[in-house]
Amino acid sequence: MVKAPSRRWRNATPGPHTAHAVTAAAGETIVRRVAITNQGNVPFSTRKAALAPLEALGMLHRSLAIALTEAGHEGHAKFLDRFVRELADHEVPPAKVKVEIQDQEIAPGETKLVELSIRLPADLKRRRSYTSRIDFREKRLAVEVNVEGSADQSTPRPRRAAG
Repeated sequence: MVKAPSRRWRNATPGPHTAHAVTAAAGETIVRRVAITNQGNVPFSTRKAALAPLEALGMLHRSLAIALTEAGHEGHAKFLDRFVRELADHEVPPAKVKVEIQDQEIAPGETKLVELSIRLPADLKRRRSYTSRIDFREKRLAVEVNVEGSADQSTPRPRRAAG
């Protein structure tokens, strides 16, 4: 189970698929602590780093709608070409995640606080929201990033959660 103890991460959606939302600038590094509980019966080892693919909120639907509108009556090949071109035009690099933990192994039933450093790509669009998932074996931490500004507006500095 992955839990975020910080008050700065708000639950964006109720239920078992909770997304943690944060506001940040493009190119910024976000630092948060999360609690990881090993609910299994064997030790669990965390990774030191990961990539978190980012998807602009609604991009799949928007790309599909544009492709259908512009090439939907021209056959499947032209439609698919337009759809793929629209997706490619709005693709962004993944966020880079570093996992800091004193002892990389978590024993069965044990809970440990882990610090995540999430480096956002510099070319994220301002006033857009992006979603991602950070995997911890079969559990996922869903993250929603609301972009307000860019790294070139000010020097990016890590934002730490209170508490």
